[in-house]
Formats: sequence, structure tokens, C-alpha cells
Amino acid sequence: MAEDRQMLRLFTLDPLHIGVGQDIMGEVDLPIDRESETGVPRIPGTALKGGFRAHAAWKLKMQGKKLKPCPGDMPTEQEQRNQQDGAHYCGITSCPICQTFGFPSLKTQMEQIAGHEGRVWFRDARLAFFPALIDQGTLWFSTPGRASAWLDMKEYPELLMEDGNFALSVGKTIKTLRVGWMAISGIANSSNNKHVQEMVDALRNSKLKFPTEDYWQHIVSNTVLLDEKNFYRLVETCLERRTCNRVDQDTGTVANGALFSYEALPRASLLCSRIFAEKAFLKKIDGDFAAPIEVCKLAQEGFARMGIGGMQTRGLGSLLIELSDTAVGNG
Repeated sequence: MAEDRQMLRLFTLDPLHIGVGQDIMGEVDLPIDRESETGVPRIPGTALKGGFRAHAAWKLKMQGKKLKPCPGDMPTEQEQRNQQDGAHYCGITSCPICQTFGFPSLKTQMEQIAGHEGRVWFRDARLAFFPALIDQGTLWFSTPGRASAWLDMKEYPELLMEDGNFALSVGKTIKTLRVGWMAISGIANSSNNKHVQEMVDALRNSKLKFPTEDYWQHIVSNTVLLDEKNFYRLVETCLERRTCNRVDQDTGTVANGALFSYEALPRASLLCSRIFAEKAFLKKIDGDFAAPIEVCKLAQEGFARMGIGGMQTRGLGSLLIELSDTAVGNG
């Protein structure tokens, strides 16, 4: 099967909360999802797929091209009654949403519709660059492996740095870097480590234009590469943690004993993932879509306007996304 591989880059316009439920014994009541091997926040592939499906369906509905309900747009009461299982899937063979993202078997009052799996697959989005405030302004922190994944380099093993060291992508000399309660002893340049130096040079020479060309160059000029251990510690130190109250719907005031806290990735964080899709549909479907990846691109506006994850009514979750072709040899 021919595959269409796309590099997915994400930029948080607002803080982002991809929750994992309530943690009674943790530091916060509602923590965010993390990589099991590093403890660094991520966006699971399932959350990405759900977001792409919902926002693509919303876009088609706004264009007047999606008449029957799919996840992302609520069906009418009559349509809900016509579906015995209450699922919001139309199951139409020419539906761009159902044919791209899949749907389960459906039993309606009229017929039994066989389901099928989706034609797109999403990897987890890894945190690539994390913004944090120091006394000299905002810096973006990364590791050599995460930065090379963001640049979509041909191979990006988790390059090792000596614990406690950092490398600057700009010509500055800082002996000690203080971020929050952390003090990291550093090196003026990365020439002592050939692999790290190659990564720094790749950042400086990169020609990306996401989120904008000027913004990316600003990030590059204020990037610090850490080892994975210190990157985890820094992210844990600088994550946003907010305390909120739940409002009693009957009284309109703060509910008694309803104080809770939650975590969020700060705005201006950069994450990256990959999308794998079938190269093309067997035949063009409604809207003249030739390939599943074309349907995925419909979701771009929805991510910026409505976002992804929890706490969206509190102003969280808006993202900028970019899809770009990736070489077949990349993982």
C-alpha cells in the first residue's frame, strides 16, 4: 500500500491541557498526559486523530458540504432517533470524514452498515521546544534528539549530552543558567561534542517558516539544548499550574469544597508528530477529495479557533498546525 507521510508541527496559541483524569494523590488534581519513558508531556495520537476528525467535519459543515452527522457536528433529534445505537457516524461510502477516519459497524432502522478502519494513522506528538522565562527574557529549551525530530532530519536518535551541561544556539557565553529553582552549569559553545554541534548548526541553518519565518528565527536565536534529564526537570518546574473553583449551577456562586488545580503546557510550546495516510482513495469522493491527507488539511482552521483538549471554556487549547511532506526514509 502506497503511503503518504506528513510531518505535523504544532504551536500552542494558548496553554494546552490534555488530561488523564483525576489524580487524588498527586501535586495537582488534573495532571496532563506524559511520555511513560521520560515523563515529558505529549499529545497522544488518539487525541490528535479525534481533533482532526472533529475539525474536518466542522469545516465541511460550515461549507455546507456535510449534511448528515459525523463526530464533530451534533445530529438533529430526528437523526438521533434514526440511529439505534446513538453513534454520530453517517457511514456513507462517499463521506470524506467516515472514509478518512473510519467508523464502526452501524445498525439503523433501514440497514446494517459494515464499518472499516481509518485510512490515517497518527503518532504521539512529542514536545520539541519548551518556553521558559529567565531574568534575560524567554528562552526555548529542547534536547538534541527532540530538535532533530522537529527539523525532520533523516535520523534523530536521542543524542546524548553530559548531565548538567547545556548548549546555546547563539553566540552567547553563560556559565550558569538559572530557571526557576534550577541552576544549570553550562558550556560557552558545543564544539566539545560533535553531535551536539551538528544539531546547533542545523538549527541555525534551518529555513522553516512555522509558525512564521521571523518567529522561528527568534526561537532559534533563543534556544538552549539540554540533556534529557535536565529537560525533564525544567519542564516539570515551569509547567503552568492553575487553581480554579467550580460554580454551583443552582446558585451561580462558587460551589462549596469545589477547589481544584490542573496543569497545562504554556503557550508558545512547539510539538511535532507524523501522520501516515493511504496515498489515495480508490475513487474521488464527495467534495472531489482524492486523498485522505486532503481531508486532514481541512482541520487547520478548527485547531486555531476551537483547539484541542480540556478546559477549552477556560480559554485553553488553541493551536497552529502545519502539515508538510516528509521523506520516505524518515521514521
